[in-house]
Amino acid sequence: MASQLLYLILALPIIVLLLLLHRKHRQTQGSYRLPPGPPGLPLIGNLFDIDSSVPHRSLWRLSRVYGVLMSLKLGCTRVVEFSWFPRPFWPRKS
Repeated sequence: MASQLLYLILALPIIVLLLLLHRKHRQTQGSYRLPPGPPGLPLIGNLFDIDSSVPHRSLWRLSRVYGVLMSLKLGCTRVVEFSWFPRPFWPRKS
């Protein structure tokens, strides 16, 4: 019984160390260079930067500051937004 407790006490720090190393490795795999964007608040990100009644105007205003390709954090999700539309792809009616 005492030897099992000793093995558990010795194995526990090793298991915790392996879990921390695995977590660190997983975080570095998903790190990409993202385009610039407004700084967000913790947990909610940039939800207050976007007006819900006219989101297209809010995104247009943000694109004037940060460029046509920008990254936003909406809640816990990172979004890359491309806000450029040169002209309609459909023909105009005469």
